[in-house]
Amino acid sequence: MKRFKWPLRRLLNVTEQRENALRAELFALSRDIAWTHQEIFRHQTMLRTQLANLRSEQLSQRIPKQELFLASAKVTERILRDLGTRLEDLKDKRSSKAKEFVKIKASRETLERMRQEAQIEHTRQELRTEQKMFDERAQIAFARGQKQAARSL
Repeated sequence: MKRFKWPLRRLLNVTEQRENALRAELFALSRDIAWTHQEIFRHQTMLRTQLANLRSEQLSQRIPKQELFLASAKVTERILRDLGTRLEDLKDKRSSKAKEFVKIKASRETLERMRQEAQIEHTRQELRTEQKMFDERAQIAFARGQKQAARSL
C-alpha cells in the first residue's frame, strides 16, 4: 500500500504553531490583566486605609497629615489613572488576539478536516487499486483454468 502524503501538511503544522503561540499570548495578556486589577485594588485599598486612619485622629493632628494625604492622593490617583489606561489597552489587545485566535483555530480545524478527507480518499483509492489487482488475478487464474481444461480434453 502506497504511503499517504498530504501536500498541505506543512501549512497545518505552521497553523498549529501559530495557534499555540496565540494561546500563550492570550494567557500572558490575561495574567497581565489580573496583575493590573490587583494593583488597582491595592492602591484603592491603600487610599481607603489612609483615609480611615485620618478620620479616626483628632482634628489638631489630622490637619497636618491631611495635607500630606492629599498630596499623596494626587500621585495615587495618577497611578490609578495610568493603571486604568493600561488595563483598557490590555483588554483591547486581548480582544484582538482572541479574534485572531478564533480565525486561526477555525483555519486549523478546516485543514484537519481536509486532511482527514484526503486520507479517506487515499484509502479508498488504494482499496480500489487492490481490488482491481485481485480481480485481474482471478481472471487470469480462471483463464488458465479454462485453458488447462481445454487441453485435458
